[in-house]
Amino acid sequence: MLLVEIDKKLPLDYELSFQTKECFDLSRLIVFGLNSVYTNYKSLRTSPFWKITFTKKIEDIGYASILKVTKGDATENSHIQRFQEVIPDVDLIVEVCESVKVQFEHFGERFIEEFISTYSGELYSLKYYTDAQVQRGKYLASQLLLELSSIILEEGVMDTFLSTLVTRLGDMMDASICSMTIVKWCTENDTFEMPAVYEQGKISLGQDKFPLVALKSRPIYRVILNKKPFVMSKDENRRLISTVNIHGLQEAATAILPMDLGDKNGAISISTNVTESFSCWDLALISSSAAAMATIYRQNIMQSKIYQQANYDQLTGIANRAYFKRHLASMDMKEGEKASLLYIDLDKFKQVNDNFGHEVGDKLLCTFSERLTEAIRPTDMVANHRLDELARLAGDEFVVVLNGLNNSMHSGQVAERILNVFEGGIEV
Repeated sequence: MLLVEIDKKLPLDYELSFQTKECFDLSRLIVFGLNSVYTNYKSLRTSPFWKITFTKKIEDIGYASILKVTKGDATENSHIQRFQEVIPDVDLIVEVCESVKVQFEHFGERFIEEFISTYSGELYSLKYYTDAQVQRGKYLASQLLLELSSIILEEGVMDTFLSTLVTRLGDMMDASICSMTIVKWCTENDTFEMPAVYEQGKISLGQDKFPLVALKSRPIYRVILNKKPFVMSKDENRRLISTVNIHGLQEAATAILPMDLGDKNGAISISTNVTESFSCWDLALISSSAAAMATIYRQNIMQSKIYQQANYDQLTGIANRAYFKRHLASMDMKEGEKASLLYIDLDKFKQVNDNFGHEVGDKLLCTFSERLTEAIRPTDMVANHRLDELARLAGDEFVVVLNGLNNSMHSGQVAERILNVFEGGIEV
């Protein structure tokens, strides 16, 4: 899917985005049509340069070129004029020499109307075949994300998932990806975070929060405000950087798409520095990838919550009875290896709840579990042992599993360490 010059033998040079036979044949007809119409206008006929670009709207993301027709080479400053919706979802951009600007402003609309009235059928057909290719690109991107989803859903390795995605998606696109950033923000707290960033071939992950005001000079802030996609060419990005004086950024065509992350608002920003702008094919791949990634993210969050609720105590955050039972059942001890189980019960915990209330009792359990976690080795396992998850009939019972012990005395040493951390009492 490369944007290439097709045929030098035609009276005008042209480039098209999709090299299917249908698009190729239609483009030739449109080029011949432009050639027959523009010769009736002296200013265009004598002008050393002009370019007409047909752009197709890709859903709500933006417009991208599907056909460019050029006469001559630009040797001076040019004047650009956009004609919107010449047919549904197709805009036409005309670039002429500055020297014929005034004349074109007078006859430009008449020139476009004459061309469209004669060749609207060819343009509609080109739009149709372009739509078909766009849908094909969206399908391929969805299939790619479905294929890669097992990495994040089953293995939970975000950096592997993203690096593979960037590589595979870049191979499919007309323009390779130079950077990709996922941003989540919370307008209530005026903070944002960047859980994943791809830059210069490297993936970095993070959960640090930053003040939202730091993004005000960046293009993504528009997406934060209006929750609509924002696409800009390399030239537009260049002018933006110079206007707001952003240092350290590389000029690049950029597409920023909002993502429904469920728990938070988010967006994905994808940039390329090898082409002036994204093609229709690229925008189709990007939009489908963003939608699929948002779905994967929501599923991942849902599965994480379900797993958390099923395996960890909601009060203290440490492993629960179900997880503990599976841990014991799955312990694979080698010959000669020793393990110990320490059972811990809080005396008179019921009196704490009766005399001070359950809120104080809950704080006591949380503080106790924190100290217990600090008292044992990082490789030990701490679990809250409950008979009934709702009633918490034995909510003051804890167990510690010690494995890989060299001798039985080590478990006694750990038990002594646990007792020592509670000598000073607990304040709640």
